[in-house]
Amino acid sequence: MTYNVLISGANKGIGYAFVTKYLSRPNTTVIATVRQPNSPEAARLNELPKAEGSSIIIVKIESTSDTDAQEAMSSLDGHQINRLDLVIANSGLFAIHAFVEVSKMQTKDLMEHFDVNTAGTVRLFQATLPLLQKAEKPVFAYISSVVGSISMQEYFVPPIASYGASKAAMNLLIRRIHIENPDLIAVAIHPGGIQTDNGRKAQEALGVPEDRTTPMDVAIDGMVGKIDKATREETSGMFLSFDENPLTCRSSLPYLTDRDAAAMETKPVETKGVPDRAIINQHDRVQLTNPVTPDHTVSPTHHSLKDSLNDRRHSAAAKARRVLHISKPSDTSTTNPILANDSTAKSNRSRLGHDLPEPSSISVDALLHHPVDTIKDKISAQSSQQAAANIATKEISHGQEVKLVQAEDRVQEAVTEREREIAVQERDGLIRERQNIYVRWTMDRHVAQCRVMPKNIAKKSRSEFEHKTLDGHTAVDWRAYGTHLAQYYAQQYGGQYIGYGSSPPELTKESIMPNVERTIIASAPFQRFVMRIRKVYRWEDPATTSTVLVLYMTLVYYSLLLPSMLSGVVYLILRKRFVDKTLEDVRTDLERTEDQQQDPLDLTEFIEKQGDGSWLERLQEVAGPWVMVQLADIANMFEILRNFYEWRVPSRTMATLSLFVVGIIITTFVPTYVLIKSAQIGAGIAFFGLFPLASNFPDYRLLASVPRRVFWNIPTHAEWAIKSLQDEGDHYQQNENVGLATSTNKDYGFYSAHLNGDKGRLIISSRSIRFETNIGHRVIFVLNYDLIFTIEKKERNKSKLAPVKDTGRDLRISSKLDGDKEWLLTNMEDRDQAFSQIVGFSKTRWQVAW
Repeated sequence: MTYNVLISGANKGIGYAFVTKYLSRPNTTVIATVRQPNSPEAARLNELPKAEGSSIIIVKIESTSDTDAQEAMSSLDGHQINRLDLVIANSGLFAIHAFVEVSKMQTKDLMEHFDVNTAGTVRLFQATLPLLQKAEKPVFAYISSVVGSISMQEYFVPPIASYGASKAAMNLLIRRIHIENPDLIAVAIHPGGIQTDNGRKAQEALGVPEDRTTPMDVAIDGMVGKIDKATREETSGMFLSFDENPLTCRSSLPYLTDRDAAAMETKPVETKGVPDRAIINQHDRVQLTNPVTPDHTVSPTHHSLKDSLNDRRHSAAAKARRVLHISKPSDTSTTNPILANDSTAKSNRSRLGHDLPEPSSISVDALLHHPVDTIKDKISAQSSQQAAANIATKEISHGQEVKLVQAEDRVQEAVTEREREIAVQERDGLIRERQNIYVRWTMDRHVAQCRVMPKNIAKKSRSEFEHKTLDGHTAVDWRAYGTHLAQYYAQQYGGQYIGYGSSPPELTKESIMPNVERTIIASAPFQRFVMRIRKVYRWEDPATTSTVLVLYMTLVYYSLLLPSMLSGVVYLILRKRFVDKTLEDVRTDLERTEDQQQDPLDLTEFIEKQGDGSWLERLQEVAGPWVMVQLADIANMFEILRNFYEWRVPSRTMATLSLFVVGIIITTFVPTYVLIKSAQIGAGIAFFGLFPLASNFPDYRLLASVPRRVFWNIPTHAEWAIKSLQDEGDHYQQNENVGLATSTNKDYGFYSAHLNGDKGRLIISSRSIRFETNIGHRVIFVLNYDLIFTIEKKERNKSKLAPVKDTGRDLRISSKLDGDKEWLLTNMEDRDQAFSQIVGFSKTRWQVAW
């Protein structure tokens, strides 16, 4: 199958070079459009060398004609051309006599440029679109020019208004073509200052030296390479350059004056500290660090004057080559973002001193002996990596921080002036880039919708709300007037807060994760603060905790606790303003993060210590039990409050109400300053006494719980349910044992189960439980209720290969005999009922362990 390429304006210049390039490729059909197919220039096209399987078709298209393009496409049927893979819209008008200021512009020149460069390209696109839509990967490439960039006009010396305006208009239309045709790749490409006939005439008219142009073969190879690599996702709808430099001022302006180039130079970054997000000044503007990397040319002091001049001349030539896209490998290329770079940069896994934890790999032995568990562990590790990337990643990653510190090390270790200059430029570039990362991180990951701020409401006078009554008097609609004033002042002084969150997205895992991520990252300083406070109340460093305790009691004694706390907040905020974070501070944080012996202070540090492959499992191991206990305690507390309110145990509710009455009397008659000081002393006792007890001895945490002391012995729902079951059991036994001896051990329940491979029944009696096999009726164990230590429900995740009748419900029973012996009864269909019967028929006092 041949690759079909249509090239407009193919008889000379760039178009002719494109035809030559594509004919040199095998199995390529080139449709070359010319204004006069019978001209000598068109005849030259047939004489071009062709690769195997390649051919050329010449058709007539005059860009200003409304019919030529359609007729040319119709004529392709006779050549068995039923699709177009690539269309290069190259034909254009570049009239040197139209290089005048807008005030002197002839409108006919403007319309002439638009008719050819803009409307002519639109005519070509409309005619070729049906054939493009039949291709597997259709591409429409428009040969534009950097002079069509609106943002760069101030840097152009020649007034190329007519030509530039026509190119700018078509650049916009290329973007529209991209949006309106989801299956098409549409790009605009800047070819550089090429040495064509028109290009040489323009150079002579403008006085541009010949060495400032781009060779034709370099430009063509670059543009063809961009077209070959073009994709819908990465480049479609964009304005590209033929080379790797982005279309920014310093890298793309072919006719930049020395004055303008000097104006675009920047000063080095002042690096007294590592910048965070930029400050918004009193003019509501962000104080941005200049994103353009400075290009210093520093001559060592021992150089001669001749060497210095040679260095300066080389630097100037390098700048000119970068401007005209003819840079040599020895030139240092610079790339500058227009607003901010993409936040989805390649991950940097650099480490300062400690290597990342190696993820565990799957061994053949583990796969053979434990295939299911091994594969589950691998899948779990992959989910950890995804969670680390999508939730807990910092704006400035650990690897980027390491890279910055290493750059500072190179500055300090530089021996020569040149080495130091290069190292300083690298470090300053990394510091500048931080601001771009902050911007792109927020905009790309967390901002999904913006709307224009509503315009300020015009304040109306009261007379506009007056109206005549039936008796001829003037009355004011005070409700409407008051509503208007409320809306006016609300908009005037708080318009930026009105309407936020009025149209939230649908609640999904994807939509909720950005806010989870924001919360984790923004709360990192608070996480670190809480972890440090935790070290204090746990008495991990007795000297530090003792010092804090003495300071606390002193402030309470002199009634200075609240002023001191507020003073501390003010100090921390002012310190942040005037004391910058240094690179040494960054180094210290990195060393702490990589040190496995130190406890992490926030979630991102925890993930960095554990590595992407195992942090989630490790977090579950460390924090899972604590989270489960806290959730259970919260649920229990709400159940206690409900049972207190509903008088579930009237005597206990009355006792708690008595405490409330005492509290009412105390707060009514005791002076306020005594209450405040008492509350402060109580808070100190809780922080330095009760918190350590609950944290270091979790089994006794409820004894140290102030709410539990207030609502003492008011049951939870589980405790109430156990009492209810035991009362029902007593009542049932009394009815069943009427007329029987009290020593009779009657059986009440029979439940099928498996024990150590034997199928049998768990039999529940009035005084004991026992397991009896179905075959032989062997009794495996008999256990009186007063010898039972724990009973526990166990759930198993059933494998798809397990028997269909396997319920996955097990019951574990342990006794106080024989060193806490235990039995695991598996596959109990009525396990929950058996559990309740054991609790109900026993006269044991049970504690809900979970």
